[in-house]
Amino acid sequence: MRKKGKNIFQTLNNLSSDEIKIFMVLERLSEKKGYSYITPKSLSKNLNIEEKTVQSSIYNLIKKGAVFFIDLKDKDKLLERRFYTDKFKFFNDSRKKDELVPTMKEVNDLKQKLKSEDEAKKVEAEKKLKEIELNGLVEEYWENMDSIKYMELYEKAEDKYSTSIYGEPKPLSDFQAQCFEKLAPIYMKMIIKEELAKDLNYEIPDYFDTEKKTNAPSKVSNTFDEKLKKDSEEVELYK
Repeated sequence: MRKKGKNIFQTLNNLSSDEIKIFMVLERLSEKKGYSYITPKSLSKNLNIEEKTVQSSIYNLIKKGAVFFIDLKDKDKLLERRFYTDKFKFFNDSRKKDELVPTMKEVNDLKQKLKSEDEAKKVEAEKKLKEIELNGLVEEYWENMDSIKYMELYEKAEDKYSTSIYGEPKPLSDFQAQCFEKLAPIYMKMIIKEELAKDLNYEIPDYFDTEKKTNAPSKVSNTFDEKLKKDSEEVELYK
């Protein structure tokens, strides 16, 4: 969970309209990795703002303490500039700056493996590249789906969760329903991932063990609920 920093309203009230646009983009792009490595040129193109204005806006955001950055270099050559809107993530990465690997280098290393004569490494690299692509598509799908699709996925996810407990879809107890509310986004994204992988003919693991559970009789006893309740009382995990 992200630590609380400066109040978002205090941050935004001190920014110009262009700075707000750029800050919101950097904030959004930082959600997955904790930072964004988008370039001013790319920001300029996508926001329809002059590149000089983008550069000056980023400078002002840094000066006002709304954005932080780390430069990853090879001697004097700039390999990647990372932008942070979370100062705790920035400070954490700053402490291990020498260990950081440029994001595109990781992707390029995977691509390099594809050229390797070692078939095992090639297969591994292909899977990882597809996983990167698929994860990006899942996030894009999640952000743009409408309420009808959301409810449809929610119901499917609830059935998957129930099946993981009982071996087949069954009504959840009140406590199980509370647990599911915490896990629903995870289950829903896993379903999206499976559906997209199927459309793209990608092979991915059976996250829900569907094949094993389809023909397997339910062996879950009534003590399952009691065990969850006991665990939750001990560690207050689901509060």
